[in-house]
Amino acid sequence: MRPLAGLGAGRTLDQDQATGMRTSVVSNDGQTVVITEQGAGLSVHYPYNLESGMLVRAQVATTIATGRETIDYALANPR
Repeated sequence: MRPLAGLGAGRTLDQDQATGMRTSVVSNDGQTVVITEQGAGLSVHYPYNLESGMLVRAQVATTIATGRETIDYALANPR
C-alpha cells in the first residue's frame, strides 16, 4: 500500500487559521512526493520516497532581515 502515491501537486492538506501555516503537495513524480509547509517567513519542504514511505530529507528556509537562511537535513542512507 502506497498512501502517499495518490497525493497530487497543488493539493492543500491543511490550513492552520491560528498560525497561517499552509501544508500542501508541491510535486509528485511517481518516485518522490514533496510536501511543503509555508507561512510568514518560513517554509519547510519534506520529500518522501513513495516506495518506502520514508522521509528522505527536510529543508527549512527562513527569511530574516538580512536575507534568507536555508538548512538542509538529509538521511545518510535513504531507500
